[in-house]
Amino acid sequence: YAFDRDWSPIFNYEEWVRHNRLHFIMDKYHQPGACHHQKIVIVDDSLAFVGGFDLTKTRWDTRNHYPNDERRVDISGNSYQAFHDTQFMVQGPVVKDLVELFHHRWKIATGNILPALNKSFTNTYWPDNDFHFQNVNIGIARTFHDLGTKKFIGESERLHL
Repeated sequence: YAFDRDWSPIFNYEEWVRHNRLHFIMDKYHQPGACHHQKIVIVDDSLAFVGGFDLTKTRWDTRNHYPNDERRVDISGNSYQAFHDTQFMVQGPVVKDLVELFHHRWKIATGNILPALNKSFTNTYWPDNDFHFQNVNIGIARTFHDLGTKKFIGESERLHL
């Protein structure tokens, strides 16, 4: 899949670090040749998006995936192929666990500890959203080899077995 990915974070790093509220780092402890799939966006420690697709320039699509949807264009105005993947928007106690996971990954990658937010956010960002699941238990299954501590986390494999 390498040729289908956006390589600009590696070869055009300066473009990614221009905004003072965006912090982009390369994980020096990432296993060589491994595929990293922790795609997580957390808003104010109270809402999170979790999915398998890259958050990049050619990933927007509708659930219909119309072959010639004129709205599906990149930042240069070029159309691109239909794209299908899933992502969850979650609120509630699981967000705290995702925040802890993110802070842990940040510490491994940078050696730095992120400060906690000064406020406790309890906003409901999309109150009119038609949620498909409510009041369900959610588990987080991780797979990674922490090269800093030499510890292997294989929860995804154990979940499948």
